[in-house]
Amino acid sequence: MADIALLRPLLEAQSELLRQWPQLQPLSVAEAWRLAGLQAAPQAAPGALAAAAAQAARQALHALQQARAAEGTRLREFLLERCARLRELGQRAAELAPQAVLRMQERFVARFQEALDRLGGQPDAQATQERLLQEAAAFALLEPEGPDTPPDTVRLTGVGESSDAYHMSSPHPDGLGAQAAMRQALAAAGLEPHQIEYINLHG
Repeated sequence: MADIALLRPLLEAQSELLRQWPQLQPLSVAEAWRLAGLQAAPQAAPGALAAAAAQAARQALHALQQARAAEGTRLREFLLERCARLRELGQRAAELAPQAVLRMQERFVARFQEALDRLGGQPDAQATQERLLQEAAAFALLEPEGPDTPPDTVRLTGVGESSDAYHMSSPHPDGLGAQAAMRQALAAAGLEPHQIEYINLHG
């Protein structure tokens, strides 16, 4: 059985700890009696208990800071490695883009010629349009702007994205997600809706 007199220094130490760290939980009755019994011989001064607890807290905080710093270093190295990989892929894509465009042109000409041959060399307006729509394709290769960039170069000045979680594959019937994305793009570009001269719609 714990001596009731031993509870006083324990409660004083608890008060000091709660004063420094209010987020700590007070001791329960069972914990107080158990700790009072443990400190029966020898007794420790309340100040010593508080100092020991504060030192233990500082050590725990220091260990936590070191662990977080190590995680941050690993994350930084990972992101730098990924960025370097993306730059490498971008350079390779820039080198391959002319070849891809040439292949697309060759394929388009071949498909269009095939459509003409099936029509006996006499193109039908509707069939020609359908073939053109089927074979149409486009892609954009983004490059950083430099001192040699022509002034009339098409520039990407703003982007926007949204995920309204309305449905797995269907947009919101009021187009809330599309509105949010367009507003973000306008804000990023520093433009007002009335300044937009062309809109490309697809679905």
